[in-house]
Amino acid sequence: MEIDSLYQLEKLKVHYYSKITGIQASSYEALQEIYDNKQAIEKAIALEKDDEIKDLKKKNRGLVLQNVGLTIGLAGLTFSTIYFALL
Repeated sequence: MEIDSLYQLEKLKVHYYSKITGIQASSYEALQEIYDNKQAIEKAIALEKDDEIKDLKKKNRGLVLQNVGLTIGLAGLTFSTIYFALL
């Protein structure tokens, strides 16, 4: 009788947890497996996001350097053109 009431209590807890979280499962083991999968997915997404941010920062640095180089080059070309035109 006590085992049956414990089983009913566990089922009730799982039922309420599924109502709160929206995750439907039949036992604590299934809930733990779903939670572990969710954690693994979130970790993979975070790692992928960090890698993408690193790549974008690297590309941004390259573009900034290219921009500075082009600006300096264009200014030098302009000044040299004006200098030789006046000479």
